[in-house]
Amino acid sequence: MGSADNEKPTLVAPKILGTRELMFPESMHGRGIVIVGGGKFLPSGYLAIKQIRSTGCALPIEFWHLGPAELPAKLIPAFAALGTKTVDAFKVRDQRPMKNLGGWECKPYAMAYSGFEEILFIDADNLILIDPTFLFDHPAYTKNTAMFWPDFPPQEDSYWRIKPRAFELLGLPEQSGLEIESGQMVIHKRKAWNAMTATVSMNDESDFFYQHCSYGDKDTYTLSWLLTGTPYFRVEKIPTIVTEMVRTHYTPEGSPLFEHGRKWVLPVEANRVVGPSVHDQRCFGWLTEFTSLLYG
Repeated sequence: MGSADNEKPTLVAPKILGTRELMFPESMHGRGIVIVGGGKFLPSGYLAIKQIRSTGCALPIEFWHLGPAELPAKLIPAFAALGTKTVDAFKVRDQRPMKNLGGWECKPYAMAYSGFEEILFIDADNLILIDPTFLFDHPAYTKNTAMFWPDFPPQEDSYWRIKPRAFELLGLPEQSGLEIESGQMVIHKRKAWNAMTATVSMNDESDFFYQHCSYGDKDTYTLSWLLTGTPYFRVEKIPTIVTEMVRTHYTPEGSPLFEHGRKWVLPVEANRVVGPSVHDQRCFGWLTEFTSLLYG
């Protein structure tokens, strides 16, 4: 895909819509959670799964990563013991080609090609505070195809805003205030397959779309849902800051649901105590457990 300066706006959308997998794969069924992690995000991902199980959530989980360098084989049984299937995106790519498959690009790729028909996606550094299963039956979701969460309202120079030429390049009417925070999403893939696959196509052209339309994968979802005319619901309450880049996202009714942005590292001592929350205390214990699994 050429540069934005040379690209006619009417040409970009057809390229995206013309490179998609059109038929929803009937092998996908049920509901589940999808997490993309591995590598430097592996400790956070393990803690995210432990936190999910501590809420009583029994949904199956898929944990996607980029090759064995990001997830040592010795850890796979520990993930399996938590009801989590580990998926190597590079192996999936053998059957479902993806030109660009880095960390951001892997997110929509994993969502689209996970084995579930309906998904709750979370980033690896996202702690779910209560059992999230209810989201799949929430009227705001069932009446649409997806539930998204808002980002902080951007300023004109905010790096996370939808880029100025995005709407022109996609042939869409310009709008403001549509930015989402893509660390958590609920998507009915069968209902939203046109939008989901358009998102994958945009991210497969990440060199172009991250430069001219979206900060990473973040708003390729919003733009794809708009491009395909697919209805979605966006939670009204904006996130609040816990500390630094850690933020709380809320249920549609306004109760805390996600705590997103804390990145856990090894060794355990390198992580500072943020506050007295029970989640913080548990995470230090789970991180010690993870260290034993990795190095024991």
